[in-house]
Amino acid sequence: MRKRFDAIVEFAELQDFIDQPVKHYSSGMYVRLGFSVATEVDPDILLLDEVLAVGDASFQRKCLDRIATFRKERKTMLMISHDLGTIMKISDRILFLDQGQVCGLGDPENVVDQYDSHSRRQTVSRTGREWGTGEVTLTQVRLENASEEEQDTFSFGEKMTIRIAYRADHRVESPVFGFALSGAGGEVLYGNNTQLEGLVMEHIEGEGSLKLVLERINLGPGQYTVSVAVHSGDHQVNFHRLDGCFPFTVVGKKAFEGCFIPVQWSVES
Repeated sequence: MRKRFDAIVEFAELQDFIDQPVKHYSSGMYVRLGFSVATEVDPDILLLDEVLAVGDASFQRKCLDRIATFRKERKTMLMISHDLGTIMKISDRILFLDQGQVCGLGDPENVVDQYDSHSRRQTVSRTGREWGTGEVTLTQVRLENASEEEQDTFSFGEKMTIRIAYRADHRVESPVFGFALSGAGGEVLYGNNTQLEGLVMEHIEGEGSLKLVLERINLGPGQYTVSVAVHSGDHQVNFHRLDGCFPFTVVGKKAFEGCFIPVQWSVES
């Protein structure tokens, strides 16, 4: 350790503070020193817990360079972090844990997608709202891609199908089913229902389902939610509403906000 002392201090950039008691260090200084000690002793197995969550960008780059060196030397590292971008870059496999339960293990990109989906569902479970009289119940809502597979991440312009299953314990006259797309802040971007589209349902009773097809998702990259509802034909009675309960993400290279509308810019003299 005496031989490694100078290298440890230099990497941690604590030359001016190394003689200070550690109890006076900030959390960032403490982690700098801990990471430097752990990596300078040349371990065969390295355990890292949120080590990149503190420190400036320059020090984080130094840490990533050292981690890259460990990878080249084929050493074992276990890194715990919520920094998804970083762990995707440096990991061969990712383990996703929730409350001690294994939710995913394997390819970094696939597991990070699972984590993102889980996080969106958790957020929606806290912010979504369910209410209504219960005369009709929306029993299942699925967001599907063009292959009819359940999906919650769509590319700009991709086709989306929303399948809505319902149950009516008693005969209900002239129900209207509707949906709305909202942005991350809850603002409604678009809404539509069976009444507006001329789909007349004289009555329903028992179980049934509807299919709603959105031919193109013309939304900018970001987080969105789907709301689904069924109400009376005169809009006076809400049988069942699921407001903001179904999250999805739009990805794409085309950068804009809200709904896509083709435009042309030109300069006039």
